[in-house]
Amino acid sequence: MISIAVVALLSAMMVGVAAAEPTEIFDGNAKLEAGTFTFVPSNNPTVSYQVDTLTDHGALNAASNDEYDGFTYNASDAYYGYFGSFFLTDINGIENNAESSWFIYINDQIAPYGLSANVVGDDDQLTFLYAPFEYTVVAPYIDVDTANATHILEIEVEIEEEEEEEEINLIEIYDGEVKLEAGTFTFVPSNNPTASYQVGALTDHGALNAAFIRFSSSFAITTTSISLVAGLYF
Repeated sequence: MISIAVVALLSAMMVGVAAAEPTEIFDGNAKLEAGTFTFVPSNNPTVSYQVDTLTDHGALNAASNDEYDGFTYNASDAYYGYFGSFFLTDINGIENNAESSWFIYINDQIAPYGLSANVVGDDDQLTFLYAPFEYTVVAPYIDVDTANATHILEIEVEIEEEEEEEEINLIEIYDGEVKLEAGTFTFVPSNNPTASYQVGALTDHGALNAAFIRFSSSFAITTTSISLVAGLYF
């Protein structure tokens, strides 16, 4: 896939402008899993938001935490109440100003929404481009000078599928009620048949023993394992 940087460079060459190649801050993958992460906006550090991981913001956040090529970024929630998204203010200390700003591209198309409101999919190519711009009177009301971009981040999205939990088929040995009365019963442990204990009837052991009396052919009681359901031990 041809990156925004290459497109910008070729465009500049065709009109005879010797544009410099933008400085690369990051070029790599971001592995994402469904879920959320906590984000604290730089302009409002007393609040926090739970942001969907499978968004442009999720990919940017994951890339920023890369072990080898990590970077810093900040975003404001000044317009969150209006648009439900954040405003990217800087990456690696490179801040927006009146002439240049950070722009988000998804698969070489400028993102339709602010940071965190753009959903991404597997193999999507995200580009964060710092470039000069001018406001216009026609939609999209802004003209980005990609040919003269000075900084770039390129992130390829990899979405990891959740592993399905293996279904366990339990064999039901007993499902019923038992009637208990206050008192005790005598229990002889299997590992020490010469001893005996008086056990309270109104206990888990008492309930198990009562069920055992009714369905003795289906139960085995030992001091090391008391099994009510196959595979479940206390």
